[in-house]
Parts: sequence; structure tokens; C-alpha cells
Amino acid sequence: MEATRKAAGEFWRSGFGGTSVSDLVEATGLNRFGLYGELGGKKGLFLKACAVYSEGSRQRLLGPLASARDPEQGLRELFSVVIDGQLDGRQPRGCLMANTLSDAAITDREIREAVRAHFRPEFLNRLDDIIIFRRLSRQHMDGIVAVQLSRLEQRLA
Repeated sequence: MEATRKAAGEFWRSGFGGTSVSDLVEATGLNRFGLYGELGGKKGLFLKACAVYSEGSRQRLLGPLASARDPEQGLRELFSVVIDGQLDGRQPRGCLMANTLSDAAITDREIREAVRAHFRPEFLNRLDDIIIFRRLSRQHMDGIVAVQLSRLEQRLA
């Protein structure tokens, strides 16, 4: 599992097409035999990395929405997770799956399917539930955005 996480980081930084088998061997500590024999080579490892990344993203993004005491708190915490994740320097910027969509090397059907599966409507459905069905007012939304912009300005200063 740790090798898959490390490989996901490598793919995230360089893309599927820009990541060589040598890069994966160096990043994961696996030898070529293990990479091909145990993980199915570069493509097999990429598919496993996609699954690990998708599950982690789902937990990280849906967690604040599910555990919040009210919709406003849920959105504030969600924005904090996203902003902090992009600015803390522990991971590459952007989204592995969105970056993969722009990778010219992605012509493989299984890889396209893994990316498509990542963008399930679950997250958008949760946002709809909070914003539309629980009726967050424009004032609430403006307040959430103002607080998050202020936090972002402080972090960038």
C-alpha cells in the first residue's frame, strides 16, 4: 500500500506519460521484477494508485460535509481542507485525476475508465444537498467565502 501511495505521488507530479518505470522504482523502492510481477507494471500500478487516490480524496472531501453539525460549518471545513491541501506543500498541486485527463499519453481504455470513475456525482450531490435542499442563504455563502478568502490571504502573506 505504501508503494502505491508513493507511486501516486510520482504520477501526480509527472503524469502517467511523464513517469518512467525507473522513476517508479526509485520512488517506491521496488525492483523492476516486483513492479511487474506484483503490481502489473506501470499501468497496473497507476490503476492501483488511482483507486487509492480516489478513496483518499472522497474521504477527505466528504468527511467535513458528513460530520458537520450544520451546513455552513461543513462548507467552511471543506474549503479549509481544499485550501490547506493545496498550500501545505506535502503534495503536488491540483488533482491527480484532472491532471491525468490532460495527459496526452492517456489513450488506454482502462485508465480512462479509472479517471471517469473518480468523478462520480457523489460529491456534487452532497453539495446540492447542503446548498439547495438545506437552503443556505446567499448571506451564509458570502460569509463562508469571505472567511476562506481571508484565511487564504493570511497564508499567502
